[in-house]
Amino acid sequence: MEENKNAVVEKLSHEELKKAVLGSIGVGNVLGEVLSDGKVNLADLASAPALATAITSLSSVDYKLAFEQLKDLDKAELDDIHAAVVEKFNIPQDELEGKIELALGAVIELSQAVVKCVEVAKAFKK
Repeated sequence: MEENKNAVVEKLSHEELKKAVLGSIGVGNVLGEVLSDGKVNLADLASAPALATAITSLSSVDYKLAFEQLKDLDKAELDDIHAAVVEKFNIPQDELEGKIELALGAVIELSQAVVKCVEVAKAFKK
């Protein structure tokens, strides 16, 4: 029992996990709107504030941890997140799981790219 007290287990709260899912899908929706015509142009600047807000609100989320936790949700937790996503984004239930996984995967890749860009910028400041 003593070992369990000393073990540090990283875990997002259910609300943090729900925020990560909703935010990821929100970023995906904004990017989907911007790229719907296959190109980025001046008219897409109107989406910049929504995209910046969505990305900023998610900057503190550990997406690798969130993705792992999504695999281990019990039925009640999964149902709650599904209901929140369906309510906010009006996504048909049969398409939901794939879209959640796709959105989280994209945000993980995006966050890694942003970290690399920051590293490059710091290297040029030296």
